[in-house]
Amino acid sequence: MAFSKDDKMAVDFVCAASNLRMHNYHIPLQSRWSVESIAGAIVPAVATTNCIVAGLQCTNLLAILREILRCEKDSSRKFSLHESGATNVWIKYPNPAGKSILVPDPFLPPNPDCYVCQSSWVTVTLNDLEKWTVQDFVNKVLKKELGASAPFLVFQGNVIYEVTTDDDEDDEDEGLHPEWSLKQWDIEPGSLIDATDDMQSWSTQIVLLEDPNMSEEDHPELFTVSRGQQQTTNLPEKRPLSDGVSEGLSKRRKPNEVEIAA
Repeated sequence: MAFSKDDKMAVDFVCAASNLRMHNYHIPLQSRWSVESIAGAIVPAVATTNCIVAGLQCTNLLAILREILRCEKDSSRKFSLHESGATNVWIKYPNPAGKSILVPDPFLPPNPDCYVCQSSWVTVTLNDLEKWTVQDFVNKVLKKELGASAPFLVFQGNVIYEVTTDDDEDDEDEGLHPEWSLKQWDIEPGSLIDATDDMQSWSTQIVLLEDPNMSEEDHPELFTVSRGQQQTTNLPEKRPLSDGVSEGLSKRRKPNEVEIAA
Protein backbone atom coordinates (compact mmCIF):
# COMPACT_ATOMS: atom_id res chain seq x y z
CA MET A 1 0.00 0.00 0.00
CA ALA A 2 1.53 3.29 -1.12
CA PHE A 3 0.37 6.64 0.23
CA SER A 4 -0.04 9.61 -2.07
CA LYS A 5 -1.27 13.02 -1.06
CA ASP A 6 -2.97 13.23 -4.45
CA ASP A 7 -5.14 10.22 -3.60
CA LYS A 8 -8.38 11.69 -2.16
CA MET A 9 -9.45 8.49 -0.41
CA ALA A 10 -6.02 7.98 1.16
CA VAL A 11 -5.92 11.56 2.45
CA ASP A 12 -9.47 11.26 3.82
CA PHE A 13 -8.49 8.09 5.69
CA VAL A 14 -5.32 9.62 7.15
CA CYS A 15 -7.21 12.79 8.12
CA ALA A 16 -9.96 10.83 9.89
CA ALA A 17 -7.57 8.43 11.65
CA SER A 18 -5.20 11.16 12.81
CA ASN A 19 -8.01 13.38 14.10
CA LEU A 20 -9.51 10.46 16.02
CA ARG A 21 -6.13 9.89 17.65
CA MET A 22 -5.68 13.60 18.40
CA HIS A 23 -9.16 13.74 19.94
CA ASN A 24 -8.33 10.72 22.09
CA TYR A 25 -5.19 12.42 23.48
CA HIS A 26 -6.74 15.91 23.71
CA ILE A 27 -4.59 17.31 20.92
CA PRO A 28 -6.03 20.15 18.80
CA LEU A 29 -7.64 18.75 15.64
CA GLN A 30 -6.25 19.55 12.20
CA SER A 31 -8.05 20.46 9.00
CA ARG A 32 -7.92 18.21 5.96
CA TRP A 33 -5.61 20.69 4.22
CA SER A 34 -3.18 20.69 7.20
CA VAL A 35 -3.17 16.90 7.34
CA GLU A 36 -2.50 16.70 3.61
CA SER A 37 0.42 19.16 3.90
CA ILE A 38 1.96 17.38 6.88
CA ALA A 39 1.53 13.88 5.46
CA GLY A 40 2.99 14.92 2.13
CA ALA A 41 6.16 16.18 3.80
CA ILE A 42 6.86 13.02 5.80
CA VAL A 43 9.28 10.54 4.29
CA PRO A 44 7.88 7.08 5.11
CA ALA A 45 11.33 5.57 5.67
CA VAL A 46 12.19 8.22 8.26
CA ALA A 47 8.87 7.79 10.03
CA THR A 48 9.33 4.01 10.17
CA THR A 49 12.88 4.33 11.53
CA ASN A 50 11.72 6.76 14.20
CA CYS A 51 9.03 4.30 15.28
CA ILE A 52 11.53 1.45 15.55
CA VAL A 53 13.98 3.55 17.58
CA ALA A 54 11.21 4.83 19.86
CA GLY A 55 10.06 1.26 20.47
CA LEU A 56 13.58 0.13 21.38
CA GLN A 57 13.94 3.09 23.74
CA CYS A 58 10.69 2.21 25.50
CA THR A 59 11.78 -1.42 25.85
CA ASN A 60 15.03 -0.37 27.53
CA LEU A 61 13.19 2.16 29.69
CA LEU A 62 10.93 -0.61 31.02
CA ALA A 63 14.01 -2.67 31.92
CA ILE A 64 15.50 0.28 33.82
CA LEU A 65 12.22 0.98 35.64
CA ARG A 66 12.00 -2.67 36.71
CA GLU A 67 15.52 -2.43 38.14
CA ILE A 68 14.56 0.75 40.03
CA LEU A 69 11.53 -1.03 41.53
CA ARG A 70 13.72 -3.96 42.60
CA CYS A 71 16.08 -1.53 44.33
CA GLU A 72 13.17 0.15 46.14
CA LYS A 73 11.94 -3.20 47.43
CA ASP A 74 15.41 -4.32 48.49
CA SER A 75 17.29 -1.52 50.29
CA SER A 76 20.55 -3.49 50.17
CA ARG A 77 20.46 -3.57 46.37
CA LYS A 78 22.20 -0.78 44.46
CA PHE A 79 21.00 0.35 41.07
CA SER A 80 23.10 -1.04 38.24
CA LEU A 81 22.49 -0.36 34.57
CA HIS A 82 24.49 -3.50 33.85
CA GLU A 83 22.11 -5.62 35.98
CA SER A 84 18.92 -3.98 34.69
CA GLY A 85 18.85 -5.92 31.44
CA ALA A 86 18.96 -2.78 29.29
CA THR A 87 21.09 -3.23 26.19
CA ASN A 88 22.71 -1.44 23.31
CA VAL A 89 21.07 -2.41 20.03
CA TRP A 90 23.10 -2.60 16.85
CA ILE A 91 21.53 -2.55 13.39
CA LYS A 92 23.12 -5.08 11.06
CA TYR A 93 21.96 -3.97 7.63
CA PRO A 94 22.22 -4.79 4.77
CA ASN A 95 24.18 -7.79 6.09
CA PRO A 96 22.15 -9.07 9.06
CA ALA A 97 23.70 -11.42 11.59
CA GLY A 98 21.87 -14.75 11.49
CA LYS A 99 18.94 -13.16 9.62
CA SER A 100 18.48 -10.74 12.53
CA ILE A 101 18.77 -7.05 11.71
CA LEU A 102 18.59 -5.92 15.36
CA VAL A 103 21.38 -7.36 17.51
CA PRO A 104 21.26 -6.58 21.27
CA ASP A 105 24.52 -6.07 23.13
CA PRO A 106 24.44 -5.97 26.97
CA PHE A 107 26.14 -3.13 28.80
CA LEU A 108 29.56 -4.01 30.13
CA PRO A 109 30.41 -3.27 33.76
CA PRO A 110 32.72 -0.28 34.38
CA ASN A 111 36.35 -0.97 33.60
CA PRO A 112 38.55 0.09 36.55
CA ASP A 113 41.47 0.70 34.18
CA CYS A 114 39.55 2.97 31.80
CA TYR A 115 40.84 6.55 31.92
CA VAL A 116 37.52 7.88 30.54
CA CYS A 117 34.85 6.30 32.75
CA GLN A 118 36.97 6.15 35.91
CA SER A 119 38.39 9.03 37.93
CA SER A 120 41.92 7.60 37.86
CA TRP A 121 45.28 8.99 36.96
CA VAL A 122 46.80 8.44 33.56
CA THR A 123 50.52 8.14 34.15
CA VAL A 124 52.72 9.10 31.20
CA THR A 125 56.46 8.49 31.44
CA LEU A 126 58.71 10.32 28.96
CA ASN A 127 62.40 9.83 28.35
CA ASP A 128 63.27 13.55 28.59
CA LEU A 129 60.87 16.39 29.38
CA GLU A 130 63.27 18.91 27.87
CA LYS A 131 63.27 17.19 24.48
CA TRP A 132 59.49 16.77 24.29
CA THR A 133 57.61 19.74 22.86
CA VAL A 134 53.97 20.36 23.71
CA GLN A 135 53.00 19.61 20.11
CA ASP A 136 54.88 16.28 20.15
CA PHE A 137 53.17 15.38 23.42
CA VAL A 138 49.76 16.16 21.95
CA ASN A 139 50.34 14.32 18.67
CA LYS A 140 52.03 11.18 19.99
CA VAL A 141 50.48 10.71 23.43
CA LEU A 142 47.07 12.40 23.45
CA LYS A 143 45.99 11.86 19.86
CA LYS A 144 47.75 8.65 18.85
CA GLU A 145 47.76 6.78 22.17
CA LEU A 146 44.74 8.16 24.04
CA GLY A 147 42.57 8.82 20.98
CA ALA A 148 41.92 12.53 21.54
CA SER A 149 40.58 14.62 18.65
CA ALA A 150 40.70 18.17 19.97
CA PRO A 151 42.68 18.11 23.24
CA PHE A 152 42.76 21.02 25.65
CA LEU A 153 45.59 21.09 28.21
CA VAL A 154 45.78 23.07 31.45
CA PHE A 155 48.77 23.13 33.78
CA GLN A 156 48.53 24.93 37.13
CA GLY A 157 45.53 26.92 35.92
CA ASN A 158 47.21 28.01 32.67
CA VAL A 159 46.22 26.87 29.20
CA ILE A 160 49.26 25.38 27.49
CA TYR A 161 47.51 23.88 24.47
CA GLU A 162 44.22 24.15 22.64
CA VAL A 163 43.14 23.51 19.08
CA THR A 164 42.85 26.73 17.09
CA THR A 165 41.26 27.45 13.73
CA ASP A 166 42.32 29.70 10.90
CA ASP A 167 39.95 32.38 12.18
CA ASP A 168 41.58 32.42 15.63
CA GLU A 169 44.49 34.63 16.56
CA ASP A 170 48.00 33.26 16.26
CA ASP A 171 49.08 30.87 19.00
CA GLU A 172 51.86 33.22 20.04
CA ASP A 173 49.42 36.10 20.46
CA GLU A 174 47.29 33.84 22.65
CA GLY A 175 50.27 32.94 24.83
CA LEU A 176 50.41 29.42 23.38
CA HIS A 177 53.68 28.00 22.12
CA PRO A 178 53.21 24.39 21.01
CA GLU A 179 56.81 24.31 19.77
CA TRP A 180 58.19 24.93 23.27
CA SER A 181 59.36 22.06 25.41
CA LEU A 182 57.50 20.83 28.47
CA LYS A 183 60.39 22.10 30.59
CA GLN A 184 59.77 25.63 29.35
CA TRP A 185 56.34 25.44 30.95
CA ASP A 186 57.98 24.59 34.28
CA ILE A 187 56.68 21.03 34.00
CA GLU A 188 58.72 18.71 36.20
CA PRO A 189 58.51 14.98 36.95
CA GLY A 190 55.38 14.45 39.04
CA SER A 191 53.52 17.40 37.51
CA LEU A 192 49.78 17.07 37.00
CA ILE A 193 48.17 18.17 33.72
CA ASP A 194 44.41 18.45 33.16
CA ALA A 195 43.37 17.14 29.73
CA THR A 196 39.93 17.43 28.18
CA ASP A 197 38.46 16.67 24.78
CA ASP A 198 34.99 18.06 24.14
CA MET A 199 34.69 16.23 20.82
CA GLN A 200 35.29 12.87 22.50
CA SER A 201 33.45 13.90 25.70
CA TRP A 202 36.18 12.81 28.08
CA SER A 203 38.54 14.34 30.57
CA THR A 204 41.37 13.00 32.65
CA GLN A 205 44.34 14.03 34.74
CA ILE A 206 47.81 13.13 33.51
CA VAL A 207 50.78 12.56 35.79
CA LEU A 208 54.02 13.20 33.93
CA LEU A 209 57.09 11.22 34.95
CA GLU A 210 60.58 11.08 33.49
CA ASP A 211 62.84 8.10 32.87
CA PRO A 212 66.23 9.07 31.36
CA ASN A 213 67.16 5.39 31.10
CA MET A 214 64.28 4.60 28.74
CA SER A 215 65.71 3.00 25.61
CA GLU A 216 64.38 3.39 22.10
CA GLU A 217 64.83 -0.34 21.60
CA ASP A 218 62.34 -1.19 24.34
CA HIS A 219 60.06 1.81 23.74
CA PRO A 220 60.32 3.07 20.13
CA GLU A 221 58.11 6.10 20.85
CA LEU A 222 60.17 6.94 23.97
CA PHE A 223 57.13 7.08 26.26
CA THR A 224 54.84 4.74 28.18
CA VAL A 225 51.23 5.16 29.27
CA SER A 226 49.70 3.47 32.30
CA ARG A 227 45.93 3.62 32.54
CA GLY A 228 44.39 3.50 35.98
CA GLN A 229 45.61 4.92 39.25
CA GLN A 230 49.30 4.38 39.84
CA GLN A 231 51.36 4.49 43.01
CA THR A 232 53.79 7.33 42.40
CA THR A 233 55.82 9.55 44.67
CA ASN A 234 55.72 13.31 45.16
CA LEU A 235 52.37 13.70 43.43
CA PRO A 236 50.35 16.86 44.03
CA GLU A 237 47.03 16.52 45.80
CA LYS A 238 44.37 15.53 43.30
CA ARG A 239 41.79 18.25 42.73
CA PRO A 240 38.50 18.39 40.81
CA LEU A 241 39.24 18.61 37.10
CA SER A 242 36.85 21.50 36.56
CA ASP A 243 38.84 23.80 38.87
CA GLY A 244 41.97 23.84 36.76
CA VAL A 245 40.09 23.94 33.49
CA SER A 246 37.83 26.83 34.49
CA GLU A 247 40.83 28.82 35.67
CA GLY A 248 42.69 28.06 32.46
CA LEU A 249 39.86 29.31 30.27
CA SER A 250 40.34 32.84 31.53
CA LYS A 251 44.07 32.82 32.21
CA ARG A 252 47.05 32.33 29.94
CA ARG A 253 50.65 33.17 30.64
CA LYS A 254 54.01 32.61 29.06
CA PRO A 255 56.47 30.22 30.69
CA ASN A 256 58.50 31.65 33.56
CA GLU A 257 56.25 34.73 33.66
CA VAL A 258 56.03 36.13 37.18
CA GLU A 259 52.76 37.39 38.62
CA ILE A 260 53.09 40.60 40.64
CA ALA A 261 50.44 41.26 43.25
CA ALA A 262 49.01 44.77 43.25
